[in-house]
Amino acid sequence: MCTTACRRAGERILDGTRRSLSVGVEGAGGPAGGERPVSPGWKMPASSVAAPLPLRFSVPSARAAASRLTTMHFGAASLVILVGGILLSILTTTEPLWWQLHFSELGTYRNTSGGFFNGTLIIAGIAVTLYARSVGRDLRRIRRVYVRRGAPLVAQVCLSIVGVNLSLVGCIPLNVNKTLHDNVAGSMVLGFAALLLTSPILLHRMPKRLVFTTSIVFVVIFIGAWLFVTETINLALFEVIATSAMFAWSGIFTRSLTARVQAVSSPGALVGTPGATPVPRRHRAVRSHRRALRPTSRPQVRSLTGVPRRPQPVRPAVLRAAHAPLPRGRTGSAARGASGQWTTPARRSRRSRAVGR
Repeated sequence: MCTTACRRAGERILDGTRRSLSVGVEGAGGPAGGERPVSPGWKMPASSVAAPLPLRFSVPSARAAASRLTTMHFGAASLVILVGGILLSILTTTEPLWWQLHFSELGTYRNTSGGFFNGTLIIAGIAVTLYARSVGRDLRRIRRVYVRRGAPLVAQVCLSIVGVNLSLVGCIPLNVNKTLHDNVAGSMVLGFAALLLTSPILLHRMPKRLVFTTSIVFVVIFIGAWLFVTETINLALFEVIATSAMFAWSGIFTRSLTARVQAVSSPGALVGTPGATPVPRRHRAVRSHRRALRPTSRPQVRSLTGVPRRPQPVRPAVLRAAHAPLPRGRTGSAARGASGQWTTPARRSRRSRAVGR
């Protein structure tokens, strides 16, 4: 008896499970709100078996992911990569007196330190090139509002020169070809110097702190170069001074550019932010094929050739009553032919009365 009862209970459970799996998720919306008959004499909750729902994961493309990155992201990534890689190269070097020469000495060793240094320069150069592309894109957004027309192209070209030559410095170590290495490093410095020289002209409506920072960077680099020429400092320290000044200017420039882009895209987003007040845009006059109507002092009437003028209406003559006395025997009434004799005495002047006429 016990075996038969257990077998029947097992068959009922299997039958209910089979029916629940057949209906799937549709059983969750039953008409009675909860139970569905499975077999005679036994009921099973409709939501007791849950069907797994498919999960969809969307992987964004590389172009979509790159479009979400801002100029600040690319600038920060370049700084972190360059500083972090050089620090790793310094910590793993086997030559403790490298600082007496210059930073390029770290890339001459065929060990982990040299690999870190050269690889860092290559990756940082690529990041700077992407940063240049993002800067050009942002400058095109605020063109003719805060910068001049050629500012996007000039800034992108100068920063691209810096990025490409930085990667070439890592690809051509000092011990491989010293002349080519020095020329590439000099081209990188010239690209950044060209950007500094043209920024006050091309970025003439940027915040004043950018102009102030540009002046300070010029002074710092000039003082560092003078100390290096007089052999007060070595080349490694001069490279530290120049690189620090370059990244300081780039940080101020990136922050100012981001603020201007946000001011153009959403003017109400920067209310209350110091130094981020948008400059009102000057509206240029749009030339039209129609001439503007200008009011004249006197209206001029011009008649078209071959078109007859409208005839002027002729007013009828108004008959006015005579004030002189009527001759004897004539009537002066307003009625036609039905008036009597003139009864109003004629008015005579004093002279006529005196004469007796």
